[in-house]
Amino acid sequence: MSSEFSLAKEIEKVLAKNRGATDDEEQEAVDSCDSISENDEFEYDEECGEEEEEEVVEISENEMLALLDAERDPFEVCSQIFDKEKLFGDEHPEGEIIVSPNLTIKHLRELHQKGFVVIDNFIETEEANEIYSLTKRIAHTFKPACELKKSIEDSCDDKFRDNLARSDLIKWLHPKDFTTNDNSSSSYCSHCTDNEEDIILWKNNHTLRNIVLNKFKVIQQRLHEFAPCIKREDEGMELMWSLYRETGTFYEKHRDSFPSNGKDEGPLDQRKVTALLYLNTEWVDENDGGMLRVFVKPENHSKHTERITKEINPIACRLVLFLSGAVDHEVLKSFKDRVALTSWFS
Repeated sequence: MSSEFSLAKEIEKVLAKNRGATDDEEQEAVDSCDSISENDEFEYDEECGEEEEEEVVEISENEMLALLDAERDPFEVCSQIFDKEKLFGDEHPEGEIIVSPNLTIKHLRELHQKGFVVIDNFIETEEANEIYSLTKRIAHTFKPACELKKSIEDSCDDKFRDNLARSDLIKWLHPKDFTTNDNSSSSYCSHCTDNEEDIILWKNNHTLRNIVLNKFKVIQQRLHEFAPCIKREDEGMELMWSLYRETGTFYEKHRDSFPSNGKDEGPLDQRKVTALLYLNTEWVDENDGGMLRVFVKPENHSKHTERITKEINPIACRLVLFLSGAVDHEVLKSFKDRVALTSWFS
């Protein structure tokens, strides 16, 4: 999620509309935010503001999302990151491979139209099993997610943060750990606390490196081709390695970012697309839990239609892509160790 200041315009714009402001009044409210620097406190100037001081009401992330969703369908906003003419043009047939072996143009079109897409057999079973086994081997290096940052750029002292909303263990990775030839026993991730031996184990793992460089990085590059607002550089990509223990660990319903079209609506530096790669070679059926429940729009939906839920099994080698600012999702309780690699593209 973005900083409080970067959302100031969006908040003021929505609140102004909710107050019944005209277009001119709405623009004045937005312009007033422009005159405030990011480090300034938000307060009314007696000479140009209202005579009575207005009460400043702090709202949570979920409350802000509800306001934004009521104003504009988040699926409509987020799908605008794509260049539709290019994505649906004859130049790119739907069978064209985006990332080998089987992520195609058809899948990106489905992502645009539905907000999410599922691709099976994205990696080999042997690769998934290797990372699953490695995760268990170095499980002691994973930390409770509730004790760490929600993203690389977030702070840990978010007063609205619900530390009971999730019970998974995570490890943040840095793309540069895999995009350089540095074989050192240190990580580019500033908050990595692993010892040298453990860093060497995962940093020099060929399969993990291949997934980052030849899968996630290529997805990022190709997404940029069809959604130019998505950055191609390392700073436009976050990497997280997660472990849900078999003791009923979970992650409550949430959203990865605020809605943004990457152009002129919503904070521009938000996560645009989420990629989840499951590595659970021991997962058998729903009795093992850990399903991803997504809240998506029904077919032929209209604005503000109630969302429907779909449950996606976290089977090995399955890739799930969804629009970060539109799709609410949760992880149901896991009764078998559940491992995933997640990347966000901003």
